Amino acid sequence: MARANETQKSGIASDVIVLTASKITASLSVILLFVLLSRTLSVPDYGSFRQIWLINKGFIQEVFTLGIPMSLFYFLPSLARGNRKFFVVQTLLVLSSLGILVAAALYSFSGLLSELFNNPQLERLLKITALFAMFTLPTLALEGVLVTFGRTLVFAVYTILDRLLLLGMVAASAYWFNSIEALCVTLVVFGSIELTVAILIIRSSLKHFRIESRTFNIVEQIRFSLPLGVSNVVGLLNIELDKVVISSFFNVSQFAKYANGAFEVPFLGTVGASVNSVLMPEYVRRHSEGDYQGILRLWHKAICKVALIFFPLAVFLFVYAEDLVTLLFSDKYIESAVIFRIYLFALLPKVTWYGIILVALGHSREPLYGSLIALGANLALNLTLIQLIGFTGPAIATILTTYLVSFYYLHRIRSAFNENWLAIFPWGVLMRIFLTSAVVGLGFCLPLSLFYHGNSAIKLLLGGIVYFVPLAVFFRHMGLLSKSDIDLVREQLNGLRRLLQR
Repeated sequence: MARANETQKSGIASDVIVLTASKITASLSVILLFVLLSRTLSVPDYGSFRQIWLINKGFIQEVFTLGIPMSLFYFLPSLARGNRKFFVVQTLLVLSSLGILVAAALYSFSGLLSELFNNPQLERLLKITALFAMFTLPTLALEGVLVTFGRTLVFAVYTILDRLLLLGMVAASAYWFNSIEALCVTLVVFGSIELTVAILIIRSSLKHFRIESRTFNIVEQIRFSLPLGVSNVVGLLNIELDKVVISSFFNVSQFAKYANGAFEVPFLGTVGASVNSVLMPEYVRRHSEGDYQGILRLWHKAICKVALIFFPLAVFLFVYAEDLVTLLFSDKYIESAVIFRIYLFALLPKVTWYGIILVALGHSREPLYGSLIALGANLALNLTLIQLIGFTGPAIATILTTYLVSFYYLHRIRSAFNENWLAIFPWGVLMRIFLTSAVVGLGFCLPLSLFYHGNSAIKLLLGGIVYFVPLAVFFRHMGLLSKSDIDLVREQLNGLRRLLQR
């Protein structure tokens, strides 16, 4: 029994590593896509592409799927074998129907969206890409099917190859045609290929299942999915609201420059999500035992470990923001650096997902309440600060909202634990990590940044060496970085290397 449990844990850990690696790759591929198009398209055409991407891959996939893909993770494992195939087919039909409705709506309301985004050519481009939304919505069922059926590696390989295909097709289109219209057609062709491959993989996964029952109630599926869908929509609006506001107040070229700066380092969100996924069951277990202090200790420890990654990286990227932005997107987007620097301040409170503690304590609606509060504050601050400050106003509004909602969650957590403000959060350790990171950054990074004006890539490489090596020594000397932390990182890297060698 013990050996079986160890095998199961090992399998889960491998799935987490594989899935995390594929999602990091997917995030990086999107940045590479933007890097490629930043350098090949004119600024207005690139801005138009970013708006198309925002509408199709952002709002449509979150808003109009109604949370249906997430229902696969919940219902599939508990369904009888004879019910699973019908449930998957039903889910695909629902997503396909939604895709058709979305495509029709996108085509019909393209003029209205063009006015909202302050871009006259967007109407024509949205009509071209309407079919892209119809093709991509059903593919969102693939992850739930493959992960539930224990084919996580297949999904990871699919994700990586899918993004490589997208990059290759876009690169070829940009090289041969250098036209925004051609890129829109390329997206539609890619979407049709993506859908075909996804359906074939799902069909292969279901070939051993027979439809023995057609009794699953679609109303029950939607009833479960809708709250998740609403929560995702609210969360997405909080993330993307500033870009919509910028589009409404500035031209498409300014939007392009803003959008290139308004991004978060891809793997950091994945690190936070992975930590939360691993610790959530332990929080729940300790809560059932009434070990509230144990929950706080574990939570604080996790926060400090994540801060050891987030805080130094925020300082390093703040110093070298202009070099990173111009290295990625070219000198045309130097204005993006100021937006990127503002966005880096959001890393400081994002050392944890505060809602997970409240969910573990049984307050499952708190994340939705927090998201709604954030959305209201974000909208008010965006509209106010863009009038008062201008171009940087929405970015500042987004950061202020992040701090506001973090303090809301801390207030709710403090009440749930009946603790004071000093005890509920590891303020002292976080302050030591941040101040050490900042002082070493000013002492080692800033001089290099000010006096070395050579190649940006070399500058970033040298800056990383002169910053992170002495910083690790300081952290180790101050007791912030333990030997077990170093051993854990080495072990995880070795595990990932072995996994890739299979």
